[in-house]
Amino acid sequence: MQKPNQRNRSLWQQTTALVWKNLILKWRMKTQSFQEWFPALLLLLLLMLIITSRSLYSEPDHEIPKASLGQLDDPSFNFTGLNIVYTPGTKMAREIMEKVATVSVMKDVPIKLVEDEKAIESASKEDEDIVGVVFEDDFSYRLRFFPGTVVSPNDGPGSIETCYNYSADDCTIPKYWFKGFLSLQSSIDSALIELITHQSFWDEMKSISGIRMRSTSITQAEEIEHCVFFLFITICFSPFTYFLSQNVSWEKRKLKEVMKTMGLRDTAFWLSWGLVYALYILIMSCMMAGVAMTSFTTVSFPVLFLLFFSYGISSIHFCFMISSLLKKPKPTCFVVFFLTLCFGALSIVPLFMKIPAPLEWTLSLFSPFAFGTAIAKVQLLRMNNSTV
Repeated sequence: MQKPNQRNRSLWQQTTALVWKNLILKWRMKTQSFQEWFPALLLLLLLMLIITSRSLYSEPDHEIPKASLGQLDDPSFNFTGLNIVYTPGTKMAREIMEKVATVSVMKDVPIKLVEDEKAIESASKEDEDIVGVVFEDDFSYRLRFFPGTVVSPNDGPGSIETCYNYSADDCTIPKYWFKGFLSLQSSIDSALIELITHQSFWDEMKSISGIRMRSTSITQAEEIEHCVFFLFITICFSPFTYFLSQNVSWEKRKLKEVMKTMGLRDTAFWLSWGLVYALYILIMSCMMAGVAMTSFTTVSFPVLFLLFFSYGISSIHFCFMISSLLKKPKPTCFVVFFLTLCFGALSIVPLFMKIPAPLEWTLSLFSPFAFGTAIAKVQLLRMNNSTV
């Protein structure tokens, strides 16, 4: 019954001795310690400058008021010069477009049948005012607008609409109403319903009103600003992981036989370095959370600290994994930094576009991407002024 206790005590004693050895080594190698902390503090200073510039040059938050956009039969859209082309020329498609040309808000717009969807694309290159209608079957269709005429749906938090003057050219959401998308869609739908039910519905549909919904205060943010900020955050622990991978790889390569001769366990070796750098991560996480709070004002300090600390600990384990796979210190340091930088850059993508869930889960196995995705969620809460 004493042997397991002796083994546990021996592991604890070995780990404690190695931790003290590593701390003494760090104290004596002040140059390396300076090389670790100086880049980390420099990144922290740059983050503070970025956050300060965001607060100085960003526009104040404002609410988007409720307003009426008009009715479908009286849209604020000039149909002059607009041409509608559709395909294929099935019986149902012809009847629908004939109804659109005679009984709808778009009855004066020229409508033409083309051979296929490629013909629509070719025509749109020559004339930007062409709108295409592609019938999938008798009851479903797709609208093809020239790029930039209407905005493509985007669930990314970086694409949240923040303009409050919906008549401005840089506002994207009202383009569905003002650029003819809803007018054409409602005209086709009413014609389709009339052909199926043999009852006219345009009189009811034309009275439909568009309303700009009131929105709570939204914080504006620039895309380039997002990219730089997120990239700096994901590499905040890179100076530590770089020297950690260097020290671990060197000792594992040079002192492996000596450690075996002395009876030192591999677990004690990994724990000793992990505990030393966990202390580094703890200190750095407190500073990073304090700085980040000035930007993420709606998120509490414990949440940010836990996020940074968890990322730092996972970075240590990621470094250990690469160090176990590679033998030489320099390639190990390079691979650790390169992968951190690459997956940190990839973590910016979900901020601006929605990626498939299986791909996101796969990339989340790597800590820089998972951390960047979590920060993106925090950024979304900040933009919507939600409190955590």
